[in-house]
Amino acid sequence: MDCGNSINSDAKHCSQILTLIFWKILTKFLILLSVLLLLILGPIFILLASPIYLFRIFIQVLAKNFRKDLTKIVTTRSTLFTSDNQFRDDICHNVINLKGSDGNLVYPELQQFLTYWFGFPFWTKTQVFDISDHVTVLEGQQFTYDSLESFISNQLQLPFPANQSPWHFTLIQNYVTNDMSSSNNDIVSSHGSTTTTTTRIVLKFHHYLCDGFSIFKLTSKIFPELQILDKFSKQEEKEVNFNFGLKILRPLVILFRIPFDFAEQLVEAFDWWGEHPWHKLHLNDQYHVVTSDKIEVSDIKKIKTDLKVSFATVIHGLITGGIRSSMEKHEETIPRKIHFSCPFPMRNHPAEKLRNHFTVGFVKLPVGTTNPLERLKLIEENLQKLKTNTLSILYPGWSTLIGGLARPFVRIFGRNYHSTGTITNMPGPAQFSYRGVRCIDLAFGAGSYPGLTGVTFGIFSYENTIRIVTSVDTKILSKARLQELNQFILQELQILKNLLSNSVQSA
Repeated sequence: MDCGNSINSDAKHCSQILTLIFWKILTKFLILLSVLLLLILGPIFILLASPIYLFRIFIQVLAKNFRKDLTKIVTTRSTLFTSDNQFRDDICHNVINLKGSDGNLVYPELQQFLTYWFGFPFWTKTQVFDISDHVTVLEGQQFTYDSLESFISNQLQLPFPANQSPWHFTLIQNYVTNDMSSSNNDIVSSHGSTTTTTTRIVLKFHHYLCDGFSIFKLTSKIFPELQILDKFSKQEEKEVNFNFGLKILRPLVILFRIPFDFAEQLVEAFDWWGEHPWHKLHLNDQYHVVTSDKIEVSDIKKIKTDLKVSFATVIHGLITGGIRSSMEKHEETIPRKIHFSCPFPMRNHPAEKLRNHFTVGFVKLPVGTTNPLERLKLIEENLQKLKTNTLSILYPGWSTLIGGLARPFVRIFGRNYHSTGTITNMPGPAQFSYRGVRCIDLAFGAGSYPGLTGVTFGIFSYENTIRIVTSVDTKILSKARLQELNQFILQELQILKNLLSNSVQSA
């Protein structure tokens, strides 16, 4: 028996060595082939491109004599970084000037802003629309992980300019990362610190313009390879599936359950006795933002499969464990549970309109439960119950009802008075490129809803990994405390993996 195991182990080891040697030889061969192609094709390319270089010099001479408004031509190296002009053109062509089959603009709100008349908001067309007001390019300033987070924090609380549509794109062309960065795990190096410079695009939209699902549908028109709509459609079919049994009894069940569900949320989610340290009655409306390291989707799926729970349950479990660990370390009173609102799209989300077309469910995070596996079990039960919770049906009607009021009443009734935070889970693409340049990372974050919502978790997947972007009101946590919370969330993943590994070994 032992001899057989030894032989199998040696054979496997030899196979691994042979595979490694094969890939090393193949890699060297491909490198050599690339060098040969460069030596052959390089001179040919220069020869074919010579007329363009000559024409460039000719235009430069003409400009000095016939275009006095032009100063000098952009240097060739700087021209490599003028892709923002192309980016602006793509936005104008694919989004701003996009027209439907009726000949009207598909997204007219992108050139409009709000005007209140007699207490009611109206869209008002911008007198002079300039794409430069909505696309900013930061070339000289160098950004790192920390400065980018500070920039995003400021963006979340910075108001949009008056008389302009509330959206903005910022191109950061000098974002520097290295393998010693506190958050960078995109670069793996065994030769010490390695730095690289990339371009980051920061998208900012006000929620009154549209919801997050509309934003990603819109951006898919700017980035044609960003295939995300099919996943949203699947999520709509999966999440908005209220199974109340017989269709005949469904209206009656809804009618009776609405007041009970509403009262339950109103009573349970509100911190009546001040025992919940993160549920503040007054917030600063200023935020700290932290982005997590990449989390492998395969790790989440393994836990999901082994414990027979949903993907969302595992994500919520990581957040729950992180919050509990943070409260525990700082000797705060740990409540039995904390409520978070979870938005998700409704069926028939408009494909080519900017709309807030979503509903909301409220989940209970059992931070008071000490056992991590028991927490997952409770979260799974809660998410399953959410599928039949009438609040998800009530919310669209409730928001329409409140939104139809005049501004002073909306400010009173349109606020959140019960849930502590929001968790938004966005399905992302496997991979995409923009004009031949591969996107290496995507992340999603949001500010807080008016009222008592002071903690927001934004989860977005990309290339089989996810990142969690956490924004917290400055009155609830300091920046250092938020960074610590981020680490506790990642540690919870390792705790779950270790528990499952130990249970397998015990079996």
